[in-house]
Amino acid sequence: MSKKRILGRKIESTVVFALLLISILSLAFDFQPARAYSGPVFIRPDGSVDPVDAPIARNGDLYLLTDNITSDQDGLVIERSNMTLDGEGYTIQGVPVGSYGIRFAGINLTVKNMDIRGFACGVELRGTNCTVANSIFTSNERGIEVNYGSNNTILGNAAFSNYAEGILVAGFNNAILGNNISGNGDGISLSSGADNTISGNNASSNGRAGIYLFYSEYNRVSDNVVSGNSYAGILLQGNNNSISDNKITLNPTGIRVFDAYDNKIFHNNLVNNTDQVYLANPDNVWDDGYPSGGNYWSDYSGWDSNGDGIGDTPYVIGTSDQDNYPQMNPYIVGDVNYDGIVNALDLSALAKAYGATEDSPSWNVRADTNDDLIIDAIDLFNLARNYG
Repeated sequence: MSKKRILGRKIESTVVFALLLISILSLAFDFQPARAYSGPVFIRPDGSVDPVDAPIARNGDLYLLTDNITSDQDGLVIERSNMTLDGEGYTIQGVPVGSYGIRFAGINLTVKNMDIRGFACGVELRGTNCTVANSIFTSNERGIEVNYGSNNTILGNAAFSNYAEGILVAGFNNAILGNNISGNGDGISLSSGADNTISGNNASSNGRAGIYLFYSEYNRVSDNVVSGNSYAGILLQGNNNSISDNKITLNPTGIRVFDAYDNKIFHNNLVNNTDQVYLANPDNVWDDGYPSGGNYWSDYSGWDSNGDGIGDTPYVIGTSDQDNYPQMNPYIVGDVNYDGIVNALDLSALAKAYGATEDSPSWNVRADTNDDLIIDAIDLFNLARNYG
């Protein structure tokens, strides 16, 4: 018999033996291939987890995800209130056909550190005083939806490559803060909402608008970066909103105004948008008066003869509106003294006005960084963020 045939038989025998050994060990120790738990999973009103073998550990009101979950229905349904769910970075994976990654409608709930993919909606929130924080939402139809909830906080999340909205809010007194929203249909959308705050977000490179206010009133949109969206930076369709301190750059249209009246738009930096504004109707205010000023427009060609940081001639918007007090330099939140840098001089000016309201002798409109008509710790925090 040739050496090749002998060697071949030895190799064949070794492979057969190895496979037989693996089979025996698998039976002896019940080895199973690693796979995610199959949902849906419920946290019931009494706090119990159903099914009992679901990958959730409980410590009082704290629930910890201990493995990934996959589901062709809802991933996780929370039926109780006053609790925290920490995803610990695990993934809930679904199929985007009318299902939800996490769905809840309670009070005082926190959901954080999740990674939710492939659902019709990553999180649907119908509750009050709830928080969704530090989570990732991708490849869903919609990342996060606040469905007529109130006093909720959407904080520090990343929503990208969702087909419709990264974040959709229909409700009242909610706060959308510090989220990174990119590559979605719309970035952040308000629908028939009022008294919401959208602040400190990066809503860029979305397929339509970075921020969209749809028939929403009395909302505050401030201190956001809105750049490189495919249709408009901010799409405004609603009344009596405040749009301030935003950096709006490199969009086909910076701010697109349609069926929107009595909005106040000031202290924004509109830089190198193809059209800075598209105005379908008049009757909005584009500055905060003198000396607070209006917006910075990168294509403004006026002069500042007295050196007060305000242009001598208005910036004309369409045929009917204008910014009466255009800023000569980009607006910087916390630059109280208009010198183009946030430093100890600005901190001193804010300190002198600290605690003041609009009617106080020490009132300084430039120190009111969030335009809430009181100079307080929030203004100090905003100044500190831009210090130096």
